[in-house]
Amino acid sequence: MRTQLIVALSATVALSFFAPNLALASPDEVVSAKKAPPAPIDVPNFHGLKIPAGGKAGGPAPGGKGKIVVYRYQAEKAAIDKQLRSLLSAGKWTIKADTKSPRGTVRLEVVRGKHTVKISVTGARGQTALILTR
Repeated sequence: MRTQLIVALSATVALSFFAPNLALASPDEVVSAKKAPPAPIDVPNFHGLKIPAGGKAGGPAPGGKGKIVVYRYQAEKAAIDKQLRSLLSAGKWTIKADTKSPRGTVRLEVVRGKHTVKISVTGARGQTALILTR
């Protein structure tokens, strides 16, 4: 304990000598500092649709002619579904259809203005994929 105190005081004295105008944060300030949450992904060519941050674009699906894209996540399906619904609501998208397959895939059909997008939320064991179709 005594050694830690001496090291901490030595560091403080050194900082005040070499950088006298540097303001040191108190331990409470350091603990309370939070990172801003990552920004959602604005999906190109999908009418302003935003999906949860952290997805890796898989590119257009073969044969989809650019109208089908896949994003993969290292997160549970339920968490991605919850974040997605929140983003849809914030983006003024209306859920027109909300179904679940026998294997648990969530299928949404969302509408904003004259634009319709179909979204499938599928996955297992901590891996999730969003399949978007316009």
